[in-house]
Amino acid sequence: MKILLMVPLPSLLREPPGFPDLGIAYLARVVLDRGHDVRVLDWANTGMDVPKLRTYLREERPEVVGIKFFTKDMHGALATARVVREELPDAKLLVGGPHPSAEEPRTLLEDFPLADFAIRGEGEAGLGLLLDRFGENGAAAPLADVPGLVYRDNGTIRHNAPSFAGVPDSFGIPPWELFEPKRYRFCYVGTKGNPGFMAPIVVSRGCPAHCNFCTAAMSNGSPVRHRSLDHVMAEIELLHGRYGVRQLMITDANFTYDRGFIVSLCEEILRRGIDISFNCPTGTRLSALDKETLPLLKRAGCHFIGLGIESASPRIRKAIKKGVDLMEIREKVNLINKHGIGVPAYFMLGFPDESREEMDDTIGFAFSERFFYRAFEAAYPLPGTELYGYLKSKFSVERVDWGAFDIYASQFPLSRLESAELTKLLRRLRLRVRLNPAHLLSAVKRRVAAYTLMD
Repeated sequence: MKILLMVPLPSLLREPPGFPDLGIAYLARVVLDRGHDVRVLDWANTGMDVPKLRTYLREERPEVVGIKFFTKDMHGALATARVVREELPDAKLLVGGPHPSAEEPRTLLEDFPLADFAIRGEGEAGLGLLLDRFGENGAAAPLADVPGLVYRDNGTIRHNAPSFAGVPDSFGIPPWELFEPKRYRFCYVGTKGNPGFMAPIVVSRGCPAHCNFCTAAMSNGSPVRHRSLDHVMAEIELLHGRYGVRQLMITDANFTYDRGFIVSLCEEILRRGIDISFNCPTGTRLSALDKETLPLLKRAGCHFIGLGIESASPRIRKAIKKGVDLMEIREKVNLINKHGIGVPAYFMLGFPDESREEMDDTIGFAFSERFFYRAFEAAYPLPGTELYGYLKSKFSVERVDWGAFDIYASQFPLSRLESAELTKLLRRLRLRVRLNPAHLLSAVKRRVAAYTLMD
């Protein structure tokens, strides 16, 4: 069968993707290993719009189309699904990703009446088995044992439990020939005389944290499951040797979770003499970052370790279930900086019943510590989270129309600030960050390098 895996059309999104999509990449591996013909549209410099998408679908005629999306991209996903269905009325249409994994199954298919199926949780096992069933007997094949599948059965919406039991090595290595980093403008990190590229990579799956605003565990399970060291190194050497990758972005939710794995990975990179650097944009556990591991991380090529701090208000931190206290964060930030590694910090404003004074505590903390970069976002009530339950209870609503939902203009503010007031505050903070001299210099260097390479 001919399979198309895609994200929503970028022209319909507030924040189009800028990197190869690893979720789609791992699913593409499954499709290829089962002998199918796979196409990928993750919108890397394609200039795709609705008319071009229609032409593409008419020319390629995929038999199965899978759309992966986040809650914030619901509007774009719905619009993309309509285009697919209009051009390919007989194709099987699937949806998956973080939003389908978190949303209540009945609501999900009610919101996506054009979709035939949804897959929740890790999609590798479910997609592979579903494709086998399509080949066996089409829609009449048994579906009750397909992990994570949401489907209609004589007018009844049924759903199977997602599976998070797979050993990460069994998912294989993404087919990087379909996702060459040089196709992505944001992935240029070298110079014209010495070109180099950046690529995302995951070394583990799962998140054991219980943050009340996050859906990570719904997508990848709670236990942290590492790939084997040999498996990770094989991918790193492939990216470095064949695709000119000189910088990795480790996108794990919990790269800093396992001290032993950090040490083993760094030592292996150094032992093999691979000239590559890496960044860790997110981090929830800090205990593994100490006087022994940080020098090793630096020698192995680590440039920065991001911290999801979210709030500096003790009351808010307790409410959202952030386990690390601010004193430990301060100590770790100083220690990480001392070893020459940058610390980007991520903050959220607008949590339930949060006051402006509590937001000011967070802002003051953000600009008083030595952070390499500061990012501010609004607290988003993702489906399946306690924040979403709070919103529904506070405003006596049964459900939110995610296709029309905009946190920056929401009629359902979670905090004590109205949405418009919170939006203005966030805009001022982002401007303050962008006008920081260090940030300006870094942005200029990245832009010059990218355009030089593209010449």
